[in-house]
Amino acid sequence: MKKNLALALLALALATGCSKKTEASAAVEGSGSGSGAAAAQLDGSGFAKATPRQEELQQLAFKALQSNNRDSATAALLGIAETEPLSELKAVSMLMLSEIYSEEGNKDKALSTLLDLRKKTPAYAQLEFVLGSLYLEMKKYPESEEALKRAIQIQAEFLPAYASLQKNYNETNRPADAQEMGVRFERQAAAVGEKLNSAIPDAQKIQVIQSLAFAGTSAPVTRALLQALDDKAVDVRGNAAAALAQVGTEEAIPQLVAMQQLAEIPELKQVAEMAVTMIKARAAAPAEGSGSGAPAMAKDAPPTPAAPPAPNKPAAAPKKP
Repeated sequence: MKKNLALALLALALATGCSKKTEASAAVEGSGSGSGAAAAQLDGSGFAKATPRQEELQQLAFKALQSNNRDSATAALLGIAETEPLSELKAVSMLMLSEIYSEEGNKDKALSTLLDLRKKTPAYAQLEFVLGSLYLEMKKYPESEEALKRAIQIQAEFLPAYASLQKNYNETNRPADAQEMGVRFERQAAAVGEKLNSAIPDAQKIQVIQSLAFAGTSAPVTRALLQALDDKAVDVRGNAAAALAQVGTEEAIPQLVAMQQLAEIPELKQVAEMAVTMIKARAAAPAEGSGSGAPAMAKDAPPTPAAPPAPNKPAAAPKKP
């Protein structure tokens, strides 16, 4: 469901791109999730604040995707890509553009878009994941492995990179490496779930949610995100709803409907509504795969690799007025 994938990505941006990052930056620096340089990149401090024009174009792209107007959505995303400065919203837009080009069969243009962004953001884990996933689609296995390993080096808990590496090894007849990567995925998934349930700062919860958001559709991922959906912080709830839009199962629908009815702010209501729509669409067409680009998972099976562009660790979700 490629249209739904694009909507999920923009839902994430909508849920997370409208508030300040200063408190999140301070919290993540002490999270212990990686080196100081990696943590700085993960909390978004390497990006400038989005401009009102970028946010306006983001809304236009979101509405265009809702109505399945790909041309208008592409025009809005191109408009963001041409603006300055390099905000995370702009980076996400370029990742989305690469996905659109790839969907249209223009892999070379998708690749050039990603490599151009890489020159400007050399330690962006989500970019490395998207790049590695595109190389995997192109059957460029060594390049894919290098990029996916780099994503893990930047953020050890970034689950989708493990899954894509496992797929790489399966396709290149490396069963031992594939098995090892599966074990590492399970270990990291357990650690991620524990972190989300612990008393950690909101900024760190958001980082965990973003990792889960692209780990593939499965019951364990959905249940972990549902716990975050009840968090007292509106930005955590917004991120959890946006992640469920991408990988959630039907189990999430009742709580999302409740959020939609009780939402304090329009953006939160919009993201919850989008999540319900996308989960229903995914359930109605399971053969087409989950919103993450990975095949829909049955019961509690381990998630398979996903290959969507999306923010690695965006800013906090919309705050209360």
